[in-house]
Amino acid sequence: MTKIIPGLFGFISVIIFIRLLGVEEFGLFSLKFLFIQISSFFCFGWLKQALLRYYGRLIQTPDISGIIFSGVVITIIANVFVVFLLYLCQFPLKFSFIPVILLTIAINLVSLADVLFMTQENPVKVAQLSLVQSILSILFPLLLIILVSPSHTSVINGLIIAYSITAFIFLLLQLKQYNPVLKILLPTKNQFEKLRPLFRFGWPLSFWFATSASLRFLDRYFIEYYLGSATMGSYAGIAEIINKLFTVLLFPIVIALHPRIMNLWNRQKFRHALTLLRIAMIVQFLLFLGILLFYIVFKADIVPILIKLIPELPPEISNIIFPIIIGGFLWQFALLVQKPLEITERPRIMLLFMVIALIFNIAGNILFIPKIGILATAWTFVATGSIYIILNIIVSFKFLINRQSL
Repeated sequence: MTKIIPGLFGFISVIIFIRLLGVEEFGLFSLKFLFIQISSFFCFGWLKQALLRYYGRLIQTPDISGIIFSGVVITIIANVFVVFLLYLCQFPLKFSFIPVILLTIAINLVSLADVLFMTQENPVKVAQLSLVQSILSILFPLLLIILVSPSHTSVINGLIIAYSITAFIFLLLQLKQYNPVLKILLPTKNQFEKLRPLFRFGWPLSFWFATSASLRFLDRYFIEYYLGSATMGSYAGIAEIINKLFTVLLFPIVIALHPRIMNLWNRQKFRHALTLLRIAMIVQFLLFLGILLFYIVFKADIVPILIKLIPELPPEISNIIFPIIIGGFLWQFALLVQKPLEITERPRIMLLFMVIALIFNIAGNILFIPKIGILATAWTFVATGSIYIILNIIVSFKFLINRQSL
């Protein structure tokens, strides 16, 4: 439910924003928002993943409040530093410092509230947070588009308000709990020292998430560089619609089964854990086949509907839908394929494979966009997903065979 809600609202928001902004402005928003997400993953992701993994151990530590608050302080300082350096050289795109850093910090604070409620096993609050954030993330950008201007800047400013209000509401709920784990304290050297093992565990995953988001960012970056903002916006619109569709249909399988697989693994029921993982893969694959078959059968009707929803889409954009559907599935499927490396705590190998995929992504776009245009990016998306999955399978195969016998 916590992923279905933002997925549905995200699907709606993509269509609304494209129609109101036009493909060029939507493309610029998509590019900048991905840049903000990369910054957030890079600086905050390690703390989120460490809390998800070690909260049960930390809750027994009297310094837990100081450790969490010290981690938040470090992530904010790191975010400001990283974004400011990129702002000085205006790399990898031109942007204004204040809106970007404000939205990045607001997203981090919402993620903090989200992960705290998750670790406290409070699914109702997690669902409420997702619902409030999703509604406000459409409402405030929409108001600014209507009242100020139909531009990507209005959407960014609207999201700053939306995420800030969400963070304020749900962090306040954390602070008002009986004996809250989140307290505003003056960080101490001892608390910073206790963050080291959390950082050692979390930084490869932080880099992994940042690198994963960089794949989508670079797709849009190279399309704009070679083909212009309008073409990039058209690609971004189609890619986001399909991505939100997979978020609603496929990603909940990963979220639902992850805790059960981890629990079985921790109880050394390896065969049961791997059986459940195989079932999840089969279910995802069957859903993908259903989506692909539906597209093939109704392609003649789907493309005109998309063009009606997004009038500025050029008719030839329909050529990229098929590879984006395949690529979107592959990257969702990869989240299951990589589970053996996740549950055995080998995030550095996952990061290495993601970097290899990123290198292929850069090479594919640079080499082939000038020759065959936007189609090159769509098929590079498929190729990088395939490479990442194959590398994971090669490394995990012998390990899985050994565990299957236990």
